[in-house]
Amino acid sequence: MKNFNSETLISNKNNFLESAKNNYSEGSLKTIQTLFHKVRPFEELFCKDLYDFNLIELKTFLASLRSSKKTVISSNVSRIRAYTDFAKENNLITVPSPGIQLIKNSDFDEILFKAKYEGKFVTCNELFKIVDKLKNYQDKVILVLAWNGIMGEGYKDMLSLKINQFNYKNRCIKLKNGQRIRLDDKSCTIIFNAINECKYLTYKDGKDFKTLNEDSPYIIKGRKYDNYTGEINPPLKENAIKRRMMMFKKILGVQYVSNKSIWLSGIAWRLIDIENKTHKDMTLNNIMEYLYLNDYRSNPSDIKGIMNLLKTKIERENKDNNNV
Repeated sequence: MKNFNSETLISNKNNFLESAKNNYSEGSLKTIQTLFHKVRPFEELFCKDLYDFNLIELKTFLASLRSSKKTVISSNVSRIRAYTDFAKENNLITVPSPGIQLIKNSDFDEILFKAKYEGKFVTCNELFKIVDKLKNYQDKVILVLAWNGIMGEGYKDMLSLKINQFNYKNRCIKLKNGQRIRLDDKSCTIIFNAINECKYLTYKDGKDFKTLNEDSPYIIKGRKYDNYTGEINPPLKENAIKRRMMMFKKILGVQYVSNKSIWLSGIAWRLIDIENKTHKDMTLNNIMEYLYLNDYRSNPSDIKGIMNLLKTKIERENKDNNNV
């Protein structure tokens, strides 16, 4: 963009709004102002004005608006198109084909998908940003195990996972069926620390704590109770995991994230890694075979959609890193 700076961004928008007074109602102008306000972080990220966004950048922004209907997306596209036409008339556009000229109605389904799932599925970086905010390793490990594909119906596989199945030296977990799951360094360290954690800090004031059952053979441990007469060292219950997840969402403000979405994100992430290593795109048949071999019960088409979403997020993260 010519002479990109904040003042230019504001000036372009104000000039358009002034010229559009006779074409829009007061309410519509306020809606456009809100749209301009929401696009500002994306303009700074991409270092260009909205009218110069390419198709991917435009779809990323439209998805961030979290519109639940195609008609709303269509209305926003019309507003952006009007702004782009204004920019063209004033010789402001600096790219051969702005994204707004390339977008089609068929793109709206993809935008709707991203709008619905943008905050639900996470990249590896996003996962560990969430994990790092949790106080207890016994909480962190729940998300890390889900990311690495260990969950099971009713969290059965996660809750029944024993300490002796974890090999810190070899960075892996051996499942009951003999399958070995390779772990990244961060996941491995978190699991190790969770096993050795003795006290569970509460989230009320960060000072109160509960003593964990150090004799538990399981990676995810429950509290230690005095005068307990039930099963010796039982695994934690499913409801305990659900309560913790509800607490995570409230504390961290990640209302769309769940253990299931993290589990699916991890699957998609590993498939993207396979694509990068083999330099081949995963077809639906490839994905189906991968899911079958790893006993992951999920829809290949859903996984493909999550992969596409994560690829967009990864591209955005890479741009952020390059701009630092």
